[in-house]
Amino acid sequence: MASFCRPCNFPRTNAAVDEDEDGGKRAATVCDTNADLAVLPPHHHHHPHALRSLIKTFELRGKNKAELNKQLDELRRDLLAMRVKQQSGQSQQKPLEIRNVRRSIARVLTVINQQTKAAVREQYAGKKYIPTDLRAKKTRAIRRALTASEKKIKTVKAQKKATHFPQRSFAVLA
Repeated sequence: MASFCRPCNFPRTNAAVDEDEDGGKRAATVCDTNADLAVLPPHHHHHPHALRSLIKTFELRGKNKAELNKQLDELRRDLLAMRVKQQSGQSQQKPLEIRNVRRSIARVLTVINQQTKAAVREQYAGKKYIPTDLRAKKTRAIRRALTASEKKIKTVKAQKKATHFPQRSFAVLA
């Protein structure tokens, strides 16, 4: 008998029995449409379809820009093919798969942008002027406020006044 996973509402069937740590038996579940993909425990909230096209960000960080651009092109081609299938009605194209491909594209673009920004930061490290998008955002008022060293600076007149007329200390408080 087919049951449905509560969180993701995918159909599943009892396919095997697994033993857990304390020796108890529990039914493992498998997707009706893709029985060969994976055996998931009943409490598992992710479905094999959901895991198929997701790309992990930590895997992307190890790749160079050429590899990332190649992967981005592949993902965009996959997305185009999925949208064509969806519009033509050839097969029931799952919105979840399209969403996962779109998210994967976003992840790849994010990693590319982060790598580019890191390279530019390295290039401008130690320079006097830095591009505005690399500067600290803070607030407009804070950015325009005097720095600590600028606050300490005194005019010649103020320096003379401070040396010739030091702050007096009194024994009796008024």
